Amino acid sequence: MLSIIHALETSRRAVEFTAANVELQRFARTDPLTGLYNRRYLHEQLLRETQRTRRGARRFSVIVCDMDNFKAVNDTHGHPSGDEVLQGVARTLLDGVRTLAVTARWGGEELLILLPDSDAAQARLLACRIRGRLACSTHGARQLTVLMTYGIVECHPEVEVGELLRVADETLYRGKQAGGDRIEIGHLAPAAPGTAASV
Repeated sequence: MLSIIHALETSRRAVEFTAANVELQRFARTDPLTGLYNRRYLHEQLLRETQRTRRGARRFSVIVCDMDNFKAVNDTHGHPSGDEVLQGVARTLLDGVRTLAVTARWGGEELLILLPDSDAAQARLLACRIRGRLACSTHGARQLTVLMTYGIVECHPEVEVGELLRVADETLYRGKQAGGDRIEIGHLAPAAPGTAASV
């Protein structure tokens, strides 16, 4: 009888340990404010996708998104309202993104979407869809509307993650300098690295 009780207790502890381990893994890869993946997890996935691309798998794309005039939201309405807006935008992104995509908070109000097996044209369609949803949405108790600028880059087999992110960032800021609420597509071609086209 004691051996049965001991076996049941051991089994219960193993289940609790497994559940706690799963929860710890979730915390380790999730941004606590938005519920999106965090920068570290996204970087691991970018490295994995880059390796897949080098092995001959299809290319992938990234969309770097940055909220326009977000500082004004914090300055005018306070940081709690800014947090609510971030959470609302995160939900809008998750609702609009397919399951295989990795959506993460890259830093501050900058978000990044990794789209496996997607070219720049497919990424642009997704950015257009998200842009449309955000234009029709309000966030937080103050029902604030937020617009974003999007920088899209399609990865090629010869490109390193650092170069991909550099060009994506440059592409995003080109859109910011043009007034924001834009979708910019950057190109990582060996002959002309860092060139960009506006949409």
